[in-house]
Amino acid sequence: MKAWISLSITLLMLTAASVQAETIWNMKIGSDYWWTTNKVDEIKYQGDNSISAYIDVSHSLPYVPNFKIRYTQIDNDSMNFNNIDYITYYSVLHTNRIALNVGLSVSQFQGGNYKEIGMGNGQKFNELE
Repeated sequence: MKAWISLSITLLMLTAASVQAETIWNMKIGSDYWWTTNKVDEIKYQGDNSISAYIDVSHSLPYVPNFKIRYTQIDNDSMNFNNIDYITYYSVLHTNRIALNVGLSVSQFQGGNYKEIGMGNGQKFNELE
């Protein structure tokens, strides 16, 4: 009886290992934390720390690019803006040690405002780069 139980457990473990193949679609959701400071005209400005959030959708289809979108908001004494990055990429090489992606990134700046402290001047920007 014990032999049958151990044989069954061994077969289940071998079967489970073979089922763990890579799925077609993968989705990652994450965030990054920024300790923001910037230096303009030799003056260092301390800003509010920012959080950047992203969603990454990847797959194993050969000719369809993967897609990633990232949102970042920067707000400090000298500038503030919202940034959305649209990224499409192909996974060219993927091994256990190396991952190489090739792609295209487009950044959209929204509600940007650059302030010159003490000068009273400022510039506004709202562009797609």
